[in-house]
Amino acid sequence: MTTAVDPIVLEVTRSRLQSVVDEGAVAIERTAVSPIVAEGKDYSCNILGPEGELLAGGGKVEYKWGGARNLIVHTLARHRDTLAPGDVFVANDPHSGGGNHPQDVEICRPVFVGDRLVGWIAASAHLIDVGGMTFGSWAPDATECYQEAVRFPPVRLFAAGVECRDTWDLILTNVRLPRLVEMDLRGLVAGCHVSAQKLSAVIETVGADEYARTVDAMCDTAEAVLRERIARLADGTYSMTGWSEWGDERYELPCTLTVNGDELHFDFSGAPGQVTHFVNSKAFIVHGQVVADARNLLAQDLPFCEGVYRPIVTHCPPGTIVDSAPPAPIASAHLDVAMNCTAVATQCVQLALAATTDDSLPRLYAGPSGQAALANHSWSYRTPDGHIDGWVLSESFQPGSSGGEGHDGSDLFANLVGTQHVLDFVDIEIIEAWYPMLVLEKAAAPGAHGAGQFRSGSGCRMAYRVAGDECLTGAMFGMRETVPISGVAGGFPGAPTEFGIRAADGELAVLAAHAAGVMLGPGQTFEFRAGSGGGWGDPLDRQPELVRHDVRVGRLTHTEADATYGVVLQTGAVVDPAATAARRAELRAARLAEASPAIAPVDPSVLIDATADNQSLHHGVVQRGRVAVAVESGALLAVAPAHWTDGCPVLEVERQSSVGTAWCQRTYLDPVSGRALHTEAVPLRAPRSFTSAPRHWTNACETTLS
Repeated sequence: MTTAVDPIVLEVTRSRLQSVVDEGAVAIERTAVSPIVAEGKDYSCNILGPEGELLAGGGKVEYKWGGARNLIVHTLARHRDTLAPGDVFVANDPHSGGGNHPQDVEICRPVFVGDRLVGWIAASAHLIDVGGMTFGSWAPDATECYQEAVRFPPVRLFAAGVECRDTWDLILTNVRLPRLVEMDLRGLVAGCHVSAQKLSAVIETVGADEYARTVDAMCDTAEAVLRERIARLADGTYSMTGWSEWGDERYELPCTLTVNGDELHFDFSGAPGQVTHFVNSKAFIVHGQVVADARNLLAQDLPFCEGVYRPIVTHCPPGTIVDSAPPAPIASAHLDVAMNCTAVATQCVQLALAATTDDSLPRLYAGPSGQAALANHSWSYRTPDGHIDGWVLSESFQPGSSGGEGHDGSDLFANLVGTQHVLDFVDIEIIEAWYPMLVLEKAAAPGAHGAGQFRSGSGCRMAYRVAGDECLTGAMFGMRETVPISGVAGGFPGAPTEFGIRAADGELAVLAAHAAGVMLGPGQTFEFRAGSGGGWGDPLDRQPELVRHDVRVGRLTHTEADATYGVVLQTGAVVDPAATAARRAELRAARLAEASPAIAPVDPSVLIDATADNQSLHHGVVQRGRVAVAVESGALLAVAPAHWTDGCPVLEVERQSSVGTAWCQRTYLDPVSGRALHTEAVPLRAPRSFTSAPRHWTNACETTLS
């Protein structure tokens, strides 16, 4: 730890740094041209220390901030001995110093006081095209990174303030929309310039030594507070398995969280080897995204700075899908695999929170971010003068969030627990003015997805057609097509992602979530639906009036209200309390009748230590001595150290995705009441996807109780 600094000084400094990056972010937004940057706001701006330590982040996409750290480390490795004031570097290759994927082009600029390097400004934005075999540089058919984009490690755009025209020419020659890409690049340069000037002014007012001491203390303090919170979590191991999809292929993503003292250690050992699809990720990307979401659960009140990264360790085995190497394609390095890794990691944190009795910790119970259910896609076409143009819509980045304890999920918003929206919607008028499209619908998708005591939000449902006689060529790169996001505490899985083209006669042709060369012509309508997170709590525990409201506004049908929530509505959509209570009892009884027996029911003769205090084990489950007990019914579920679900009847329901692939909705039931204690979405015949093994459970006394 550094020498203590007055907390008021720390907060004033933090606030000034945040203002510096916010002003840089505004400069990017006002200078860039393409809608995904200027309107969708897919950009970031960061202040980092001289060795790449994150000090402050601006812009909406926190996942980009880890990429900025990686950029500075690699820039220093290549150029440390030749750095000069006025240098500006650019990189885009995640394999060699870039950010989250090749389209997220990174810019950085060193900041000097005299001859002393005092920090860096780094900015990033999603550029509409960076070359490769497909417009937008997402190429589902690519099998190597060399096919995806023009790739460059950190190289100079400006040297000591002088533009390096050769670098500009090399990049712009290899992209499809050079004028648009150049303006967005210059927007990033402008943002770096503004923030560099502002940061220099801040440092001049306090002196370089005092500035360095203060930001070190800020990071150290954030680290200390986060470590203290982690130390209050129940020590133990918590595991969760997810799956990333590519057509009929499933890539298993196992994550084991070890909570030991004041550190979180996420281990992705067991991930498959890198593949010839663009879903491969990198260790720094997985780490950056895991830290961002873990911080939202445990430390939203702390500055998002280097101190937050230090207590969180991730292990991603090299050569695997979570830490690939060339020639692995990597255009979606931050999406399919990385976001699913983040989802299972945050679910592990939730398992640890649920097994922790300390009520002073943040209790932000919710399912994982809906960002693992994006409906990304791109379209390109020829303009009348023969040039290529196209788009990637921010709307496809708008899934529904998971539900959480006490809160329904958010519509068109990935995170229930989060600091800000990820990307903004773009006004329909702006989209239609830029591109040859006519928007027919843009709304939150209805349906009983993500059902729960507190349901999920809904993702964006949108339909548009070609305006004029252009023929569009598209690429789909969505996620969660066949295995949706699971719920929490018995909440049901969320909505899958869906794509389709509707012909003039109304017939719908379903598209795969990863598809290239899709054609959309005049008279046809493209439709997509972004997925959603899962629900929280048993749907049969939802307040009937909330279900009635969802029916009244068109989110649910009467049939869905009855079948999913057990709510009976009279004429005029009025709740029938007696019929509803009877229907819910009927549904719970039906669950138990249809479920498979528990794999290891507890012998009723097992005694519970009446003197033992209840310890948290899972939502709706407590540990009494060495026995896991269902809170509602008092049913005995397991004896330590067995998995607490071993005494639960298991209800498996086969579901079908829009492309015809089957998956399993598996629910672990209270053996007496039939309440859903945990529900998971898994491929058919997949084993149980989670383990909760806090040390107070695995080390429970094995002696005979009296």
